[in-house]
Formats: sequence, structure tokens, C-alpha cells
Amino acid sequence: MLSKKFRLNRRQIDFIYQRGRSRNFGLLGVKFLANRLTFARFAVVIPQKVVKEAVKRNRLRRVIFDEIGRTLKEIQTRNIDLIIRLYRPPEDEKILRTKIREVLRSV
Repeated sequence: MLSKKFRLNRRQIDFIYQRGRSRNFGLLGVKFLANRLTFARFAVVIPQKVVKEAVKRNRLRRVIFDEIGRTLKEIQTRNIDLIIRLYRPPEDEKILRTKIREVLRSV
């Protein structure tokens, strides 16, 4: 899990949903907005409509945060707030991890 410094709180998430730009990557969607800090901050949203069971939602959220943590050194120089939203459940965890890497490198 990422430290609190790198995560967005509810107020910040609402602000990004109002003012941020969005991109669609098929399996994932991203809302992003530049911030005034020297590091990137993240949030992961997995709606209950996409994955019904809370255990599975939390597992996917942990996988996404784990992949963000692994690639954080590449992203750390960017000053961006990023919300990653899952649109449909992935067939495989490896597919999700590669999509996350693709998203983080392109935004």
C-alpha cells in the first residue's frame, strides 16, 4: 500500500472529478489533474457494479496500488493527481498489471 502522502482524500477526488481531464484505456479509465506538489498522488476506484464482492474489489485495489508502488520511481518526478477507475473485471491479474504500467507511462 502507498503511504498516505501519495494517496488522495475524498475532497481531492471530488475536485479532480469536477476539473480533471480523462482518458480511456479500455479496461481502465483515468482522471488526472496537475498539482502544485513535487510528487504524484493516486486513488483507485472500483465500483460495486463492476465487481460485486468486496473481497475481490479489495484484492484488485491492492494489485493496482502494488503496481503503482513498483513504478512510482518513474512517476515520482511528475506533479499529477491521478484517479484510476476500473470499468470491467480483468480476465487475469497479469493483464491488469500491464495495463496499469501502460497507463502510468502514458499519462
